Amino acid sequence: MNLFSENPLMLAFIANVAFSLEIGAVLIISHSILTAVMRYLRGFFKHGQTEICISNFKHAVGRGVQVSLELLIAADIINTVVLDANHLQCAGAGHSGAHPHLPELDAGA
Repeated sequence: MNLFSENPLMLAFIANVAFSLEIGAVLIISHSILTAVMRYLRGFFKHGQTEICISNFKHAVGRGVQVSLELLIAADIINTVVLDANHLQCAGAGHSGAHPHLPELDAGA
């Protein structure tokens, strides 16, 4: 047994942290795109320099996507390492020793 399978409150907290990271990533992407569009339009109508405005737009969206991907990777690691491992451990708690989905492992036992 590990700490997380014995404490459902801790498991729920960790699941909420992972979900919050995913929501934060969506909000960051949305905010960076909206901000980049506003800056693009303001710069385009004020200065009329399309190339500079497009470059600034790409950089602003790129920064937002980069931060969002970092958050999504962190959330995925949390989901994979903590939550999926706990589900596998709980599913294996009633395990009889036979491998119904991997019969080749039972043949060698």
